[in-house]
Amino acid sequence: MDELDLSDFIEDFVGLTAKQKVLKAELKEVNKMLEESGESLMDELAKNGLDKVTGEFGTVYKRTTRHHTMIDKDRVAKLLSESGYGDLLSVNAMTLNSFIKELQERDGLDGHERETQLWRDLQDVVSVYEKTKPVLRKS
Repeated sequence: MDELDLSDFIEDFVGLTAKQKVLKAELKEVNKMLEESGESLMDELAKNGLDKVTGEFGTVYKRTTRHHTMIDKDRVAKLLSESGYGDLLSVNAMTLNSFIKELQERDGLDGHERETQLWRDLQDVVSVYEKTKPVLRKS
């Protein structure tokens, strides 16, 4: 019986693992430089009163996203459960962000008193912050 030779497979796997590690480090550095460049670009756009710039490269525009973080997870869990939204406790942060955004949009609208009250209760235990960054859209 021939002995199984895995050396080629192992060599390939080890080589690719090493390459992946190098590329991850390089990507981390590129992301850091991209963030710094984006911050500088945002400053220049603001100085010049611009929201977007279009050229051969496409369009660079500002995009603002709203993020929510729980200040008091236990209180948030209790408020969601008491309001019938306990199933949201097992979802990821993006789903919770979307749900809170919907609550904010419904705040004060007729027929949405329950959501309005929940949003007002959550304001004490959820931190809201916005982040604006440049985005490139190819033309």
